Amino acid sequence: MFRRIIINNNPLKSIGKNKRVINSPYYKNYRYFASQQEDVIVIGGGPGGYVCAIKAAQLGLKTTCIEGRGALGGTCLNVGCIPSKALLYNSHLFHEAKHDFAKRGIMVGDVKIDISKLMATKMNAVTGLTKGVEGLF
Repeated sequence: MFRRIIINNNPLKSIGKNKRVINSPYYKNYRYFASQQEDVIVIGGGPGGYVCAIKAAQLGLKTTCIEGRGALGGTCLNVGCIPSKALLYNSHLFHEAKHDFAKRGIMVGDVKIDISKLMATKMNAVTGLTKGVEGLF
């Protein structure tokens, strides 16, 4: 059975044996597909993609999950929601230390931000969660 794979609402267009053109900003030229047969190929390792791939494999189908970013979890986990919330939480702590501690009787010196440590904390949160998703495979 032939199934069309859709990326960004653009179907794969056949241009010859084992060649396809993908109309997507991420894929600008020809890609050669492996000769290995798969039952299911899932494009994207986001929350829908990795769940779909895991379920297909649990049902006994030979499955491949393709992720262009290099880390599973999708936009939210890698560059969107999770990193933003990690930075937002740290900025909230900074604001409390700078403004709210004195109201509670806690006196601190000059509070400063170390951007490199802040970004490292964010990356540790993202890396830990993406490794957790990879562990499901």
